Amino acid sequence: MQVIVKYDQYRMLFRAADNASVQVEVHIRQNDNITALHFSEVGAEQPSETAMDYYRKLKARVMLQFGAENVSDKHSFRTP
Repeated sequence: MQVIVKYDQYRMLFRAADNASVQVEVHIRQNDNITALHFSEVGAEQPSETAMDYYRKLKARVMLQFGAENVSDKHSFRTP
């Protein structure tokens, strides 16, 4: 993980296996232990209802894993 050591952050992109237009960009910052998930749908300004179903399932899973008090969909994640 030389990238995270050098730049103090790491990024990954995941696409839904059954719908590649639905994607989640993951940013991990090592210095403050913040992880951000940017959910989007390729080619759409606003996610479709199908994409929003993916979002709700992802949010519920993250809340179960990390606790609801540690999950927010109200804050932006700024990177250099």
